[in-house]
Amino acid sequence: MKQLVLSLAVMVMCVNDVASKPLQIDTLQAIDVNGSQQWLLIRASDPSNPVLLYLHGGPGHSLIPFAHVASSFLTDRFTVVYWDQRGAGLSFAAADPPETLSVRQLVLDTLSVTKYLETRFNQKKIYLLGHS
Repeated sequence: MKQLVLSLAVMVMCVNDVASKPLQIDTLQAIDVNGSQQWLLIRASDPSNPVLLYLHGGPGHSLIPFAHVASSFLTDRFTVVYWDQRGAGLSFAAADPPETLSVRQLVLDTLSVTKYLETRFNQKKIYLLGHS
């Protein structure tokens, strides 16, 4: 077990040591998503890079607290957007009442967020990266 913990610690340190460009954007903001306040963390070394929307597992799980470790190497190639979806992390209250948390609503929310990002960054498409 100690070897596993040590190995993970070394991997995290290596990821953090990857040379990356300084960030031009590193902002946490709330936006309106279909009538609810939901939060985005946007990080990019070059805001003209393609936009990557990182969809976390959920509801309930947020990647925002781990963004600097989990995927900092992506910010050199993409404008990375970490989104706390309805019912998760900073956007937890957006799932009130609970009936608003449905697959249909999550799809509608995703479409709304991608439209926002297309407009904000003048992009014709948004890349999605997800995990669960």
